[in-house]
Amino acid sequence: MSKYKIISSGYTKFCHHFLPALPLALLPFALSPLSALATESVSPAAWLQEQIRIGEATHRDDLVKESLYKLEKISPNNPETMAARIRYSLRQGDLNAAVSQLDQLGKRQPDSETYLMAKLDVALAQPEGKNQLQQARLLSTGGQLLPAKAAYDELFNGKAPTLDLAVEYWQLVARIPEQREVALQKLQGLQKRYKNSDELGLTVAKMLFDEGKDQEAYQQLEQMANSPSGISGAAELWYSKLKDMPASAQSIAQLQHFITLFDQQPQAVEARQQLVQQQTLLQDPAYRARARGLELVDKGNGHNAIGSLKQALSASPNDAEVLTALGQAYARDGNRQQAIAQFEKAKANDSSGDYTSKLNSLIESNRYWLMINQADDALKNKQLDTAEKLYRQAASMNSTDAQGLIGLGDVAMARNNAAAAEGFYQRALRREPDSQSAVRSLVSLYEKQSPEKAMAYLQSLPTFLKNNMRNTLNELQANSLNAQADALITAGKPAQAEDKLQQAKVLSPDDIWLTYKLAKVMGAQGKIAQADRLFNDSISRHQNDADWIYAYSLYLSNSNHDAQAIARMEALDAGKWNNNLRELSARLKVQQILDHARQIRDGGDETAAMTYLSQQPVNTRIDLMLAEWALEREDNLVAQEQYDKVLAREPDNQDAQLGRIEARIADGDIDSARDALGVLKFQPQPDDLGTGRRLANAWSLVGDDQRADQIFSQLKAAALQPTPEPSMTNAMFLRSAAVKTLKPIGLKRR
Repeated sequence: MSKYKIISSGYTKFCHHFLPALPLALLPFALSPLSALATESVSPAAWLQEQIRIGEATHRDDLVKESLYKLEKISPNNPETMAARIRYSLRQGDLNAAVSQLDQLGKRQPDSETYLMAKLDVALAQPEGKNQLQQARLLSTGGQLLPAKAAYDELFNGKAPTLDLAVEYWQLVARIPEQREVALQKLQGLQKRYKNSDELGLTVAKMLFDEGKDQEAYQQLEQMANSPSGISGAAELWYSKLKDMPASAQSIAQLQHFITLFDQQPQAVEARQQLVQQQTLLQDPAYRARARGLELVDKGNGHNAIGSLKQALSASPNDAEVLTALGQAYARDGNRQQAIAQFEKAKANDSSGDYTSKLNSLIESNRYWLMINQADDALKNKQLDTAEKLYRQAASMNSTDAQGLIGLGDVAMARNNAAAAEGFYQRALRREPDSQSAVRSLVSLYEKQSPEKAMAYLQSLPTFLKNNMRNTLNELQANSLNAQADALITAGKPAQAEDKLQQAKVLSPDDIWLTYKLAKVMGAQGKIAQADRLFNDSISRHQNDADWIYAYSLYLSNSNHDAQAIARMEALDAGKWNNNLRELSARLKVQQILDHARQIRDGGDETAAMTYLSQQPVNTRIDLMLAEWALEREDNLVAQEQYDKVLAREPDNQDAQLGRIEARIADGDIDSARDALGVLKFQPQPDDLGTGRRLANAWSLVGDDQRADQIFSQLKAAALQPTPEPSMTNAMFLRSAAVKTLKPIGLKRR
């Protein structure tokens, strides 16, 4: 069987009827489009309907007329054929024929959409319809977009009867900002039905350019370049986008592509000349620097643009465009004084006046922000009178920006005048109703008075501002829950504290220390696996964040997983380490050394343990351990020598100072020990009960029980406070306070 489909007998008859002069063997070549459609089983009527659409889209009524003639021979009563005849008659100005044909269509299909569209088409050709359409167009021309759209909607009832009117309608809708995207989609939908409409293609391309979708627009024009009737319009629109492009590697490539695509169009001649000019320009280093500098400024990269722009100015010092760009680069780099100087120079050299309006605005804006910056610096340096004066000048210079008034509020806050500050912040918000800076200032002020007041204020804001401040509101609520959790921890209610912290974590999932605290509270209740999982889940989102790695490593070390903590820190790139990580890593590594030495000593070989420690780099904790061991074996002289070594490096080391006193007491040198206690510069603190206990015991040992009792009484309340985990330090302090007896001097004191 033949690999080609057999052409239907109906199609063969159609060809014989309309092309009798051509041999049948030549028909596939003579009617290649029709032949292709026939191969796909498309009826002759459908193909002719498509020819009508092409004719209407390309304004070729000769093609429409010919196709209608053939259609009426094979399908005279088809509603689409009748509607096409009505449209054709209207375009020819034969209203009577159109009305007659409409009556015939109405008798056959009175409720069909085809009839309703044809009826509307005829109505628009009559005086009343023409007048209504003219009124809609006048509204559109006058810029009354919404009334114009309403008028068109009333006329068309949702569907324009012709392609031209549909394009006209959606072009109007596209001018309504919030409906541009819908209009573009509708026009692109029309393209699927009217593929050959050059007017529609150009309309879509222009809209794509307006929407910043240049790549799609160029693709549209490239398709039109294949159409003999569309290539001229495509070339004109395309070149309008190229002719003002500054010379660059990109512009060269685009011009070359344009010339290849539109070689025979008039615009190609101008494009070739422009290409030669730009290629010549790009051989000039000063011009290349100019182009690069302007491009960087356009991209917001002012800092890196400065060098190139200066190079360009060395060749052309009075180039107003480059001077303006250099001023913008300085402004974005924070150097507003230099920016103003460049803008002033550009203004003096702007002989054409092209940049005058822009430069006036830039000079005014930068003078304002320079004054704000100077006021900020004065406030930072506590020069409140100077800051106030500058903020007042700025606030009067710019009546639309809130920053000057906010600055006056900040000055009032620095003077502890909250009422005046609140007034300035509220004035700032009235001046600039969407100012998040003013809202933040008010929130900060209210938060100082009470977190509840700050939250109530945020809740009272308009929805758009409240949404913008959502993070601040969440932070305040999280802080409140955190404070409630602290109170519950103090009250010895860890389960309730955990619940509050869980609520806070939902509001502030990336709060490092909230996560740390929650994990500690969970661990204190024996929920070790859950606490580990909590931190693991959080750290997985912050693998390269030094602060998170520090908090996680600290958590691991406090959970007796020093090796894991060190490994986790070392997995982070060394260039990202901060001081906290460095200090924690050093401390944990020394702790590993101390633990290993303690294991050797506990195994019965203190000499080997001491040798091992002496081989390590100099470290205060190692020296303190060696001194402690010396006290335990009653080698008080060695102990004092070790403490002296530490004090030579760190004169204020409290452990070494107390250790040396304890060594003297153990050696029987009570008077010397008492004298040393009397000149100590530090006092017992509630957050260091271990040192407080040692200090009280030392005073008792040198015979001053009154001083000892005073310290125990002073710190006892702190020792009785609940802790998330059982505290050996608190327990030892309370035992010493209760029995007033000393522990053996050589025991390790915490």
